Amino acid sequence: MATVLILSIISLCLVEYSGAQSLVLVPGDQTQPKKKGFGLIIKCDATGLGPGEDPQLTWTNAQGNVITSTNSNDPVYVQGKGTQSLKLRILSVQGEHAGKWICSGVLGGQTQTKDVIFDVWEDITFTGKQYQRPTIYTDALIECRVGGSPQPEVSWSHKGKTLERGRYIPKPNGLEILNITKNDNGEYLCKAEITSRGRYEEHPITVEVKVPPTLTSPPKMTKGIEGKDLTMYCKASGDPPPTYKWYKDQSGDYVILNNGGRYEISEVEGTLKILRLEVSDDGTYKCVASNLAGPVEATAEVDVMVPPKIIQQDHGEGISGGTTKMLCVATGDPAPDMKWHKIGEASPFQNKGTGVPDMINSRVTVTQNKERDRTRLEMQIVSLEPSDISNYTCSAYNEAGNDTKNTSLNVLFKPQFNNNPSDVAYTWSGAFKRNITCIVDSNPPARIVWKRGNKLLENNGTFTINTENRVRQVVSNLTVLVDFTNEGFMFGDYVCEGSNNQGTGSTVINLRQATLPHPPSTVDVVRAAQRWIRLRIGAPSNSGGLPVTGYRVQYSTTQGNNQLETIEAEIDPERTNDDDSRPKTTVDIENLNPSTLYTISVYARTDVGLSDPRETQFTTKKISVPEPVNILSKTVSDTSSEYNLVWEKPRDGGSPIKHYIIRYRRVTYNQSNNQITDIKSDFKVVKQENPEATSFKLTNLIPERTYQIEIDAVNGVGKSETRHIVMTTKYGSNAAGAKELERPSSETSDQPAPNRNSKEAQDGDTSPITQREGLSTGAIVGLVIIIFFILLLFVDVTCYFKNRCGIIMCVRENVCGKPSDDGDRHVTMEEGDAKETQPLAEKEKPGDDTKGTGAENQADTVEDEKKQPLLDNEDKTGDDVTGTDQSEPEKMEEKEPEDKEEKIEEHQVEECKEAKEEPPVNAPEAEVQPSSDNTGPPAEKA
Repeated sequence: MATVLILSIISLCLVEYSGAQSLVLVPGDQTQPKKKGFGLIIKCDATGLGPGEDPQLTWTNAQGNVITSTNSNDPVYVQGKGTQSLKLRILSVQGEHAGKWICSGVLGGQTQTKDVIFDVWEDITFTGKQYQRPTIYTDALIECRVGGSPQPEVSWSHKGKTLERGRYIPKPNGLEILNITKNDNGEYLCKAEITSRGRYEEHPITVEVKVPPTLTSPPKMTKGIEGKDLTMYCKASGDPPPTYKWYKDQSGDYVILNNGGRYEISEVEGTLKILRLEVSDDGTYKCVASNLAGPVEATAEVDVMVPPKIIQQDHGEGISGGTTKMLCVATGDPAPDMKWHKIGEASPFQNKGTGVPDMINSRVTVTQNKERDRTRLEMQIVSLEPSDISNYTCSAYNEAGNDTKNTSLNVLFKPQFNNNPSDVAYTWSGAFKRNITCIVDSNPPARIVWKRGNKLLENNGTFTINTENRVRQVVSNLTVLVDFTNEGFMFGDYVCEGSNNQGTGSTVINLRQATLPHPPSTVDVVRAAQRWIRLRIGAPSNSGGLPVTGYRVQYSTTQGNNQLETIEAEIDPERTNDDDSRPKTTVDIENLNPSTLYTISVYARTDVGLSDPRETQFTTKKISVPEPVNILSKTVSDTSSEYNLVWEKPRDGGSPIKHYIIRYRRVTYNQSNNQITDIKSDFKVVKQENPEATSFKLTNLIPERTYQIEIDAVNGVGKSETRHIVMTTKYGSNAAGAKELERPSSETSDQPAPNRNSKEAQDGDTSPITQREGLSTGAIVGLVIIIFFILLLFVDVTCYFKNRCGIIMCVRENVCGKPSDDGDRHVTMEEGDAKETQPLAEKEKPGDDTKGTGAENQADTVEDEKKQPLLDNEDKTGDDVTGTDQSEPEKMEEKEPEDKEEKIEEHQVEECKEAKEEPPVNAPEAEVQPSSDNTGPPAEKA
């Protein structure tokens, strides 16, 4: 204890002594922590010295070296050298500056030191890219170098989770991930901490695994055509998407192809397009697809094909019966196939190999020989014939295209007479010239002469020779004049002789005397009506040597005026009977009289003259009702509210047609059995007054409804047999049917037809007169005219009563006489009005025909008195024609004369039925078929 006390006293004494002269450091901490990279200054002061006393201060670094530099540009230097205060400056503290630095000085003749420890520390630093792309399926290192002093502790996390060892191995320079996959993609945190200094930092790293390229569509062997463009394709998958380069094999070395010139390369799409292919482009091409993970490559061949080109083609020539060969040569890559084809033939000659004839023409043999880039095709024809003369086509073809060229084959042959028209000719006496024709085929063209017996004929008054040269053919006409002076020796054989350098040939033509034809074999009346008949004339059994050119038909009546009428009919060679090969000709005779017996004579005509006649008799039909009307219109209307009924004008039965009666009503129709299953409304009747009309427009129809329409033709005798049609209107709407459209639209219901007197029937069954919601222009004009006449009548009446003048006064004086007073005038006017309102039937004679009062196509609506369905096909001679859209007085005015007319027509029909005509004895009634034609003589069916 005493020892400790003594030492303490000695220590205090030393301190007191040193306080007189000592070294002091500012700052005075013995340990100075300094951050790397920061500047440092520390001052060493010598205290307790007298003025001018030099302590010879120095600074020694941690390595024991004295700092002598006073240059402020040096990293370490001192300031205040030779003074009692010396500053140490370090511009940027580094790790090498760490350690004990000593300040030394001479104080009181003794060296004193003062030391300070520089503790240099370094903040956390990271080295490594923030975006890293390792290769898939490798042991990848995620680089992250952590710096700091003292050395930081490092940890890793991925997607918020701390990584444990296993596949993840920490390394000094980063994190190693074994067999990395795409599941390892994402953000990693490289974490560092220096606990002693309380420092913590994170370094984020995004990892995206690279996938090496894999060829999904490698380039394929591609064929191109010389002069055309060719495109090669190469496609690979990878991450990132690969880019592409193309190379061509040049004598074993692949040379890269650059975009430009004849090459168009897409580094993104992987396509190579070669423009205007050349033969030199043939070869091997390589596609290289690469990305950050590496390359992949594939090769493919390009075959440049050359279209065929015919470089040689021979013309053929030979003599009839001989042999010829024709050669055709073509080039191309690949060597083309070739064919010979005769123009006009359906198929080419078949190449069956050397020496094997064609299957179609056994005289032809075709042989083909292929070489490297060319083909030879030879055709041999044996036993040449004139028919072999033609143009021939040589064709060559391969995958790249085809080529054709034409040539010809010429065959020489002596005259032939295969195309001579006939070996018999006819003529007759009477200064008539007749041509005898000789056609000679030959090559070269033949010289033609005519002979009669052994005598050579020349041009003179009796014989004339005309020759025409054609292609490998000569046509010679010998004109012979036969009259009554030479007919004894002009008939007989004539020789046509042709010759050329291949030989001579001849043919004999016999000239015979023609005679008049026989009469027609048959004359039948096949169709008949009141005013026309149709004859069918059979050809004569013997035409006298010349063809029948036509017929003369003469006819007359045996009653009254028996004037002979003549018709010249031309031959109709196309019409024949099934039981007779000789042609039949039909002739129509028009404008005959009804119920009249006619005598008919028919002559056959040739160039020689007319035959004897073939005669027959026939009686025309009696006047009757018109034939039934043939309806031509469609079964569906063009609009929703109108229908145009079209028909063919029928034959009038011998009495002019007066008008047509048309009836229509709504029905339900079953198309499967063509039956009307329900009647939806009563018949509405209209009249077409114009007898020449062939159409009538029905208006105010209801959309999507089915109508039954009947039509009769009426003449002075009565009505025709009724014809009908069932039609349907289109979808739509119209003003007249607006109310009815509110009712159920189904026409196929089993509900009975509505009562005509019911409200529903009145709404739906409108009159044919078009109903409109507003006034039309015509109605407005009519209304203005009516108002004008009312005003005019008012003025005239005023003038009559006040001034005894005006139109009424003038009429009254001229018709009724001058009145004695006003009462007489009033009575007279009433009497005049009464006369005007008498029924129309009282003003007409019983025999007058009722005329239509409307314009053409005006619909005078009529009620069918019997309301008879159309399908029973009976004459409706008792139907009443009345207006359905007029007031009661107007109906009464029109109904009586119409009833009268219909009664007259009915009476006439009954008379016609009672007076059934009996055919005349001589009339070929069994051969007559009733006519159903409408507008004229029907065309005879073949």
